[in-house]
Amino acid sequence: MFKIKKSTKMSKVFKAYASRKGVEEGSLRFLLDGERISETDTPKMLELEDEDQIDCVLAQVGGASDDEGGNDGGEDKKPEGGGGGNEPITIRVSE
Repeated sequence: MFKIKKSTKMSKVFKAYASRKGVEEGSLRFLLDGERISETDTPKMLELEDEDQIDCVLAQVGGASDDEGGNDGGEDKKPEGGGGGNEPITIRVSE
């Protein structure tokens, strides 16, 4: 759980979450209702309310494949196991 003010940039949450999970911040993507959250967004801009949740996924890097059953290429997916990014993040918003 992260407690932040409505005016705090989401980059602060991203950095803290990556640090807690022991992963590089650049390997994670943060989403609200399926839409990617920008580092410069604030809870006020996103209309987050107290104890709302955002999702974190591991970035999938790679090109598309013409082979059958190939990688979707560049699509972000929730990870299969540990290593960070496999749980919703609760945001406590204060004035």
